[in-house]
Amino acid sequence: MKSQGKGTHTNDDRLVYYAIRHIESENRSDMPAYPQIIKRFINGNQRSAFFDVFSKYPDVCGQNPEISVYKIEKILDKLCREGYVRIGKVGRRGNIYAIVSKKSDATQKNVLKPAQIKQEPKDLFVAAIQERIHKNDLFSEYTSENTDGIKLMSHQKAGATIAEKYDRFAFFYDTGTGKTIMTLNIIAERYMKSRTRFLIVAPKPLIKSAWLDDAKYFPKVRMLPISANIKFDEYKALYNKWAKEEGRMLDWDAMYDNKRSLSLILKKLSEWTHHIIVNSEQIVQSGKAQEILQSYGINGLVVDESAVLKNYGTKTARCIRSVAKQVKYVYILSGKPAPNSPVEYFSQMKIVDPETFNMGFDAFKEKFFTMRGKYRLAFKNQYSQREVSEMIGRRSIFVKKEECLDLPDELSMRIKVEMDNESHDFYAQVMNNMVAEITSMDGATVYTKRMGRLARIAKLREIASGFYLDADDRYHISFSKLNSLTVLLDEIGDNQVLIWCNFQFEIEIIEKELKKRNFSVVTAYGKTKDLDENIRLFKTGEAQYMIAHPKTLKYGVTFTGCHYAIYNSLSYSFEDYYQSHDRIYRAGQKNNCFYYHLLSEDTIDQLIYENIGNKNMSSKVFEQLIKKSSKFGLSKNQIEKALSASPRVISVVTSEANVD
Repeated sequence: MKSQGKGTHTNDDRLVYYAIRHIESENRSDMPAYPQIIKRFINGNQRSAFFDVFSKYPDVCGQNPEISVYKIEKILDKLCREGYVRIGKVGRRGNIYAIVSKKSDATQKNVLKPAQIKQEPKDLFVAAIQERIHKNDLFSEYTSENTDGIKLMSHQKAGATIAEKYDRFAFFYDTGTGKTIMTLNIIAERYMKSRTRFLIVAPKPLIKSAWLDDAKYFPKVRMLPISANIKFDEYKALYNKWAKEEGRMLDWDAMYDNKRSLSLILKKLSEWTHHIIVNSEQIVQSGKAQEILQSYGINGLVVDESAVLKNYGTKTARCIRSVAKQVKYVYILSGKPAPNSPVEYFSQMKIVDPETFNMGFDAFKEKFFTMRGKYRLAFKNQYSQREVSEMIGRRSIFVKKEECLDLPDELSMRIKVEMDNESHDFYAQVMNNMVAEITSMDGATVYTKRMGRLARIAKLREIASGFYLDADDRYHISFSKLNSLTVLLDEIGDNQVLIWCNFQFEIEIIEKELKKRNFSVVTAYGKTKDLDENIRLFKTGEAQYMIAHPKTLKYGVTFTGCHYAIYNSLSYSFEDYYQSHDRIYRAGQKNNCFYYHLLSEDTIDQLIYENIGNKNMSSKVFEQLIKKSSKFGLSKNQIEKALSASPRVISVVTSEANVD
């Protein structure tokens, strides 16, 4: 069979071809290829079979006349299940697909090379794995010789099975499902079979609390951390372990007199290591990525918490895309890959499946998305949503906790707290200031990125937290909120409690109050001097309370010894809330988990709580905040003007600069 559907064909009437030719867009070089013509060949005769094929599969095509390569892929998969064999891309430009009946086995040798035949579409393989997870299959056929002291769970075996088949893949496993253990096993397998060396890029807190902690179960994995939070004693312990395996030891007494002792240790560790792990802040440093790739012979990349790539144009995303092009194996991990919009999948899937995501970012948005309302990107229609889902699904798998873990129950409760009069009056003042600025900005030609300090949503959140700076920069403490917290802690008793806060002053006051009552307290926020030590103290139970900021403990930290969490204030970010929630509710938790939310009455606290889980939380909270502002003295006319503000104004008001 010639690639363009011309020339001779077999006379065997059992041999049927569906050929699909792609041509590039004439106007945009970054647009994906699309079908030019679909023909069916029988006994050497060809006729257009476009409507025959597409009308046969309405569940794929629907009523949408727009054709795409992804719909064609879906049709080919269905034909395969009906008894056809799929043949890979053939033709001089690799832009022809064909399907040939299984009945024509005898004639295949005359038409195709055996290497061109693919017995099973790859996405069907992943679908089968997903189905087995849903059915609680044990994946007993998979065995691993890499672990010591731990057994892989079924969904972790499933991930390892997928990695055996695919060199690039996205594992979107829920937080707390053991992604790190699974990936360490994949890394160990790749190194054992082909001596593949990996570069692991992970958030700094995860390097110690997840990766190095879990690496103890994989004695054959040598992973050198290059991170500022690794201390000399930790490098020394790593050296002692590897040196023992190598049969070589240093004279420590002599080295302690040598100012270059750390550099000498790192030099030896660099010689002995198999893999490198760095944090995302370091990898973007000028020349750092290339230095690591060349110095250590890296041919594999793992990106943990790949949501860090969600914004396509960031320095981190650009750097990781560059690295991914230079290595053979790429695996990305995330529990919440697109916390704000499906658009955020593009940057992540681009490095995993560049063939499917072969267009530019702007072309992707233009093809599948449109603006809905004033400030939100949404799918154009159900067909666009279906296509994007199919594109993502070709090289990814989603696994939720409830599908693979037998976790105890969780209970979420809210406790209303009445604001004191002074806080109420100041809250009303900020509300009026904010609406006044919104009205004054609307229609203006120049916009400031930051609103006035006493006109920001962030200030409303701060007042609602109960701990804030007033208009004269004096610290104000709402004892109604603090008293509610201490009463609740008394009710919980001797149990460990994780207390979530969003403001520095809030954390400092609560810490001071609890220490005054002789409780053992540690913190995790920007001013914490030794975060890793505080995490250790809370993990081991030596500290009863941890007061933390959601962004500081955003990824990977596991506190399954604790099953109480209190939100003294709420984050404006759905992703932050989701991640903080799962610090205690994850694999290894044996107790029912209790979540308490202290909400200042009639404030933004309640609106955030009611909209958590809504990906459009920012816009929803803003709209409801304005609508309910009459309780704080705003007139109907003021409210209507604020609600009718332009999308550009609203984007300023709800930007990160003004809400966090």
